[in-house]
Amino acid sequence: MSVFGFVNSIFFDQSIFFALTSIAGIFTFLFAFENPKLLLSSSWKEFGERVDVATGKEKITGTPWYYATVFFAVLYIMLV
Repeated sequence: MSVFGFVNSIFFDQSIFFALTSIAGIFTFLFAFENPKLLLSSSWKEFGERVDVATGKEKITGTPWYYATVFFAVLYIMLV
């Protein structure tokens, strides 16, 4: 759904706000896809323990792909 929102907000609606929200959603869902046990935590303590051993934390804080996607999406919207 986030990918559809990303494509729609960039190429059809031309909305920077929705494009940036969709980009963040894509990377967040990729992180959750790599760590499905985080979503099954029953308490904050258990969630914290699972986050400590989670893989792919750089997807949440920002990878070069994240910044490149944001840059080119905003650039495309501004130029078109």
